[in-house]
Amino acid sequence: LLLMPAYLLTIGIRALLLPMSVRWVNQKSFRFLIKRLTQFVLALAVLDLIYFALLWASGDWLLVHVLNKSIPDYKFMIAMWALLALINLIRDTYLTALLVRKRFQQTARLVAATVVVTLTAMWFTLESMGAPGALVGLAAGELLFLFGVGWMIWRESKLVLPGEGEGDAVMNSTDTSQ
Repeated sequence: LLLMPAYLLTIGIRALLLPMSVRWVNQKSFRFLIKRLTQFVLALAVLDLIYFALLWASGDWLLVHVLNKSIPDYKFMIAMWALLALINLIRDTYLTALLVRKRFQQTARLVAATVVVTLTAMWFTLESMGAPGALVGLAAGELLFLFGVGWMIWRESKLVLPGEGEGDAVMNSTDTSQ
């Protein structure tokens, strides 16, 4: 619950990024889009890290006075949720570039593979670590998805599609075979 501001920030920015990303690709290039998305990721990651540091520092007080709870390993849980929020921020921001390039089928395959890895990792880590293990398994799957998105973007950055930087809408092209 306390980490929701970081997730809501990511969700809010993601909704705005798609139309801006289409414009950046049309006016400049795919590489320009990646540079711009990197700037967004860095700025938002700094804000998230500041928030997580405040949450970490005030964890004892929040548990006692606000939540009235005692949670074992709560520092580990905060760290894992912070890691997951950062991975989510990075992945979702760069995923915008793949949406602009209409790489829906490849992204769906990556999601399917990631789900299998995530559930398998969670199964084993839950057995050995309990509830915190679920977060470790989830992080394993999310990292795989993040690396997959990074690899797909690296491949895409080597391609130059017709219309990029010329004002034609890449997102509105009729080629959906990729």
